[in-house]
Amino acid sequence: MLMPISIQIQTIDYCNRKCPWCPNSKIEKQPTSLMSWSIYFKIIEDLRKIHYGGAIHPYMMGEPLCDPRMPEMIHMANKFFPDNVIFISTNGDYLKRKEDVKDLFDKGLTWMGVSHYDDRNDHLKKMVEFPRMVHTPIEKLRETFYNRAGNIDVPCIHPMKSCDWIFQKAYINYRGDVILCCSDYKYEMVFGNVMDQPFGEIYNSENYNYYRKAHRQGWGKELPLCEKCNRIEKEETKNVRNFEENRVL
Repeated sequence: MLMPISIQIQTIDYCNRKCPWCPNSKIEKQPTSLMSWSIYFKIIEDLRKIHYGGAIHPYMMGEPLCDPRMPEMIHMANKFFPDNVIFISTNGDYLKRKEDVKDLFDKGLTWMGVSHYDDRNDHLKKMVEFPRMVHTPIEKLRETFYNRAGNIDVPCIHPMKSCDWIFQKAYINYRGDVILCCSDYKYEMVFGNVMDQPFGEIYNSENYNYYRKAHRQGWGKELPLCEKCNRIEKEETKNVRNFEENRVL
């Protein structure tokens, strides 16, 4: 059975910022778009049954700390997966005090990435007692920007020959849908829902494997959603594939 090395679990589909390089600046979302506890528990149980050993990222496409339940969700993940890496990436807006940071690490967070888009949260850099809080300046962050599968008009500085994420990562949105990518802000490519089918079966499904096959053979850029992503380069192919004739979806 194939398993990802990391899985993103979207506990909330919302961000408090509207950064111009992010699709959240154009797509209206609500802070009430929360993953239910029943879906979260089902994901944890599915991962436990397949002895998942990869990293757990309880966030996707937004600001994880907009979810007031985040410390408890980290605690729940750590309870069942004490040896797994648990990571969040945050803009730091909700971390006003040292106690806020300490609580997350006490609950089981392995490490935290803070994206410094401006100088609003420079006070976090002074909290040297948290060596597992990693700070990334805007200059470095810009090197990773891309158009998020066509959802925003942003150039990609370092495009890749093929997508590695399709083989390494998994993504579950707040509804429990296993989607193709963290760039799928409109949930266009859904492989299944964890409330209807175990995560392991969805991740190893025929539709999911079709996308992997395409990227492995060098024609992933021809697939829906991937075709709009400037993170991967367009490769010239002699034999043009017709996705509509071959897809299972």
